[in-house]
Amino acid sequence: MAVHPAGDNLLVCSYDRKCIWFDLELSSRPYQTLRLHGGAVRSVSFHRRYPLFASGGDDDNIVVSHGMVYNDLLQNPLLVPLKSLAAGARAADLNVLELRWHPAQPWLAAACADGTLRLYA
Repeated sequence: MAVHPAGDNLLVCSYDRKCIWFDLELSSRPYQTLRLHGGAVRSVSFHRRYPLFASGGDDDNIVVSHGMVYNDLLQNPLLVPLKSLAAGARAADLNVLELRWHPAQPWLAAACADGTLRLYA
């Protein structure tokens, strides 16, 4: 689970291959369900400065997406998948365990089940 830096949007990942975006100012029901992965989604992370978020799981992919949230309450968030990155090798049917963005740069660090830490710049 990750909270958008503005604080009014929430992204929840689940083991049933979905990432669910909640716009907390709009409704308590999900705004959009993203089916970007072929396996369990174990980690999701927002970038603090850029309109980016990433999700990773057991399907050997990390999906980087554009998630623009507008200040205008009449305009809905814009969610666009941008790039699918290859993750590390599988270990015990697990792959990406944790994702973190660099605080200032659009660099993504991924901790994988094979014991590696990968940096995508």
